[in-house]
Amino acid sequence: KKEVLYSKRGAILDVNGDVLAENVSAYTLTATLTDKWTKDPSKPQYVVDKEKTAEELANALGEDKEKILSYLNRDSDVVYLGPKSRDLTELKKDEILALNLPGISFIETQKRYYPYGKFASYVLGYARKKEVENETTGETSEEIVGEMGIESYYNKELTGTNGSTEYQKDRKGYKIPGTQEITIDAVDGNDIYLTINSSVQLFVEDAMEKLNNACNPSFISVMLADAKTGAILASGTTPSFDPNVKDITSYLNLNTSMPYEPGSTMKIYSYMAAMENDVYNGEEKYKSGVFVAKDGTEIGDWKRQGWGYITYDQGFALSSNVAVMNLIDKYLSADALKAYYNKLGFGSKTGIELPNEASGKIAFKYQTEILNAGF
Repeated sequence: KKEVLYSKRGAILDVNGDVLAENVSAYTLTATLTDKWTKDPSKPQYVVDKEKTAEELANALGEDKEKILSYLNRDSDVVYLGPKSRDLTELKKDEILALNLPGISFIETQKRYYPYGKFASYVLGYARKKEVENETTGETSEEIVGEMGIESYYNKELTGTNGSTEYQKDRKGYKIPGTQEITIDAVDGNDIYLTINSSVQLFVEDAMEKLNNACNPSFISVMLADAKTGAILASGTTPSFDPNVKDITSYLNLNTSMPYEPGSTMKIYSYMAAMENDVYNGEEKYKSGVFVAKDGTEIGDWKRQGWGYITYDQGFALSSNVAVMNLIDKYLSADALKAYYNKLGFGSKTGIELPNEASGKIAFKYQTEILNAGF
């Protein structure tokens, strides 16, 4: 007989070591329907009273009595009792054991558990049990496999290597004394530490919930980074989901899979482009308010009347759209601007360790498009 020794999937932890995803013991309930393993009739090891057993288990599992009874009436030695009899908690197992129902037993397994529910769910993703075929032996076994987020991206690192034990047994299933036993130990998976800070993430989750209740937007997307290192401290989106129950409405993480316009932060890079091309003079003045493109299109500052004639340094401080447009129109070509954006990595993936990252794009051809890209 060869038995699999299952490895334990690694945990996912935040930057301070708080566990965000881990394996916990789970239990599958089984019912023995034959008396062939009962040695003492006063201590039956099989279901004696099917009606009573079905009724008590129905109450404990929140299942229909007749459905459980249909399993207990099957022509089989041992039966499972449906989906609600799987992945039971330790507390539920103890509750059922306290009923003292003959023939009821449990098989211990592992399941993935997320202690904070919807907390950073699109970053963590989720993992579930699947039948996986061993590439070497061709044998199949049930494993926990990541299917979204970090669980998917680092599935190989999180997944350990199952071991096995092989021995000779007699007709009744007992190991034959004195025979050789071959055991290969299981190797547990690696733990993954994130840059996510649970305390910061908690503030983000709370803010999103308040905004969601107040405004009911179609979605919210929030990401907080350490400005000096680029480390992602918190990342949240709504709608969200609980990876324990997988109530998923969208499989895309909006923070990484949906391109968005950076907005006025682009002015920083447009100013940098002028500086690094040696065409910037911060003391030079321009007229703020409205810029008129060659095709007659008027594009204004956020303060439409502007601030009169001000320096480019002042324009930067005031987040002036017109300052950027003047710099581009007078001193930078479309090619120079595009080359500089490409140099900084715009239009490319960041390489963040999450699945399905979108790359964004740099696309402008006409003057108004070039001007708008600058701010």
